[in-house]
Amino acid sequence: MDQNQERYTPNVSITIDASRQSELERAVVGLFVDDVLEGHSMFSLTLFDQLDAKTLNFKWLDSSLLDPAAGKEISISMDYADSSSGDAEPIFTGYITALSPSFPSSGMPSLTVEGYDYSYKLQKTGQQKTFAKMKDYSDIVKKIAVMNSVGIGKVDLTSVKPKDSVIIDAEQSDYIFLRKLAERFGYYFFMRGKRIHFVDPARFKQSPTVLKWGKDLISFSPRMSAVQVVTGVNVTGYSQERGSEPIKAEAMPGDIGFLEQGAKCAADLVKSGGLGPVKINLHSYSVGSDQEAKAVAKAIMIRANNSFIEGTCECIGNPVIRAGSDVKIEGVGKRFEGIYRVTKARHSLGTEGYTMSLNLMRGGA
Repeated sequence: MDQNQERYTPNVSITIDASRQSELERAVVGLFVDDVLEGHSMFSLTLFDQLDAKTLNFKWLDSSLLDPAAGKEISISMDYADSSSGDAEPIFTGYITALSPSFPSSGMPSLTVEGYDYSYKLQKTGQQKTFAKMKDYSDIVKKIAVMNSVGIGKVDLTSVKPKDSVIIDAEQSDYIFLRKLAERFGYYFFMRGKRIHFVDPARFKQSPTVLKWGKDLISFSPRMSAVQVVTGVNVTGYSQERGSEPIKAEAMPGDIGFLEQGAKCAADLVKSGGLGPVKINLHSYSVGSDQEAKAVAKAIMIRANNSFIEGTCECIGNPVIRAGSDVKIEGVGKRFEGIYRVTKARHSLGTEGYTMSLNLMRGGA
């Protein structure tokens, strides 16, 4: 095998309950991991199974190793045979949650194994939780992590003091509460390994991975649309503490924090173009302070402008690219070249080797 072939020979590592599963790795015929920025990450692996003529048990289907009711912890790593990233963080860590066998009319039976990341632990309901006199919403995020026996990763301050008492209803899971909280402030909430991350996108910068069409980039399908782009957001709300005095806040293009060199944010492009200023006004919004109103307005502004360019691409597999990573697309013309944020990364292993499909967004051009 020449050096170039070795470079692109895929390698997968599967660990279940802290034990490397080399035999299972050799049986895998298909595998994908969906690494998601705003949602549950999951995996699906398919392997051929065989019946033991003496015991009448299937090797994998009847094995306790893959029992979805046993709370089995699984981690998956993907790279290449000559990769030096063997100690890198797995691209998936979570639980085995489902088995789906297939018994065809001809050919070998197969088994699909699926699972979800550690956000699965946050899905429980049935117990009301009360958080009193917290200094910042990020403190609530950290307390929820401790309550669910998961770690705390990067948790950014919101700079917003919650109400004296914040209640999670017994019918609402911690996961849904955190998802809504992240959406309200325009933050990313996700699990990476066994740790909760609650991150301000403006502080989630890293050096982008270059993907060039015809080289690393196999295909690229973007769409540019100004339909949802806004140039300003006004939020007006009321609180018991302020009585009849309204709480007001405004977000403008400068609040977006679009810092890509040589490009303009979508709001500025729309504002200077023929569409003119496009503002939205939200009245009677539930906010507790000026800071919270400002944070809400800014979050709505950023989310609207991040819809300016959305697209998908396929590329050669790269374990460094995760949901939340930045990639620099090159070789596709000046209008669409630039830095994109990955909102979903599917790492796939199959007949074509290790490949990836990415969902992308970009708030300017």
